[in-house]
Amino acid sequence: MSRGFLVVAAVAALAVACGGGGRQSSECRDYLSCVERSRGVDGVLRDAYGEQGTCWQTDSAAAQRCTDTCKSVLDQLKAANPDAGC
Repeated sequence: MSRGFLVVAAVAALAVACGGGGRQSSECRDYLSCVERSRGVDGVLRDAYGEQGTCWQTDSAAAQRCTDTCKSVLDQLKAANPDAGC
């Protein structure tokens, strides 16, 4: 199993606990786009970070945690998959 996949899986599990208040962040939109280019987005990621994801359904502090996570993991994906076009 690749390191990138393990990171994505861990973040996906963490994301289920995230809540948010508002719209999907651009960081999470970019993260999902990068995952799609590198291996394909599964339902767990979409359910957490997608436009209607759990990250955006409670409060702004939780949404910010999700956004911070998306940014961090996106940076890792870019480093691990430089040819993905992210």
